[in-house]
Amino acid sequence: MIRGADGRFKPVSWRDVLAVVAEMAHQVKPEEIVGVAGQLFDAESMIALKDFLNKMGPNNVWCEANGSNRDADLRSGYILNSTIAGLEKADAFLLVGTQPRVEAAIVNARIRKTVQANHAKVGYVGPPADFNYNLKQGIQVAVTT
Repeated sequence: MIRGADGRFKPVSWRDVLAVVAEMAHQVKPEEIVGVAGQLFDAESMIALKDFLNKMGPNNVWCEANGSNRDADLRSGYILNSTIAGLEKADAFLLVGTQPRVEAAIVNARIRKTVQANHAKVGYVGPPADFNYNLKQGIQVAVTT
């Protein structure tokens, strides 16, 4: 949607939106451009936004969930290195700053199934969180800011 001359938003096509973005991008200095990723933004889209901004010059991406992160250029930093079904073969899980029960229900269900069936260990580093499986004693490290 684009705000019209009357101050109200109106639906427009992607072509029109991209034309406005291109026009605005040429009117400002690259360091004045900031990409904003909302809490429901998926990782692939966020990296596409970051790649787009990097080609223009700035390295400014703001994530509403956790602030700015300028070191997110490597795809290996945000993808799961296993298939979801492959999670059931794991002996241990280390969850860092994530709450799969809230953020990834299918992944959480596989972790829970694996913990119950195979007695896999789960370690967690991050703020206090609610899990529907037990973390192994001495493995949880709560980090508060």
